[in-house]
Amino acid sequence: YGGSVSLEAVLDEGVKDVSCRGVEVSGMDLQKTNLRGFFKRNVSGTLGFSGSCVGSLSEIEKGRLNGRLELTGLTSDLRRPILMSSEVRFDHISAQIEFDRGQLNFFDGKAAGKMYDGTFSGKVMFEALPAAGSLAVDGMLSPKQEFVRGNRQAARAAALLYKKYRNTKIPFNVTGRLQDPVFRFGPRPQQTSN
Repeated sequence: YGGSVSLEAVLDEGVKDVSCRGVEVSGMDLQKTNLRGFFKRNVSGTLGFSGSCVGSLSEIEKGRLNGRLELTGLTSDLRRPILMSSEVRFDHISAQIEFDRGQLNFFDGKAAGKMYDGTFSGKVMFEALPAAGSLAVDGMLSPKQEFVRGNRQAARAAALLYKKYRNTKIPFNVTGRLQDPVFRFGPRPQQTSN
């Protein structure tokens, strides 16, 4: 996948558990991964991570991971247009992440690009079969004036959303299956309990 990985691993006396500090991943090329096959769309960019992890050597995938995730130059095709665009492009995305027992939580997410800026938080729930995983993300999206000015249809759509939400920061949510997520403008409906 390109890039580099460095870390300091500490094994317990019985060599059952491992603890990793100073985990650094840099320059991982997303085009060289299987994301295109999994998502059935083009995904490109560079991934980086810094943080720590701890887990059992026999079940490392059930361990815990904490740190900061960074993506640069992210481009992805969309199945459904967002503000009349069939792809999403961000120069930089970052988020604090915590992975524990098959669930990835991310918070303090920030995204910046030529089309729009945004903030987000949410979670991804992984399953034994990757296609069965799901996600729930909430955030705010701010279309850039340069992008809106260059596209009359996007400008009309953005104006309606600005009016509806009385703000130039438009709430959004992404939910559903990890392999086929659904993007919607507006806050995610709150589930009620009986």
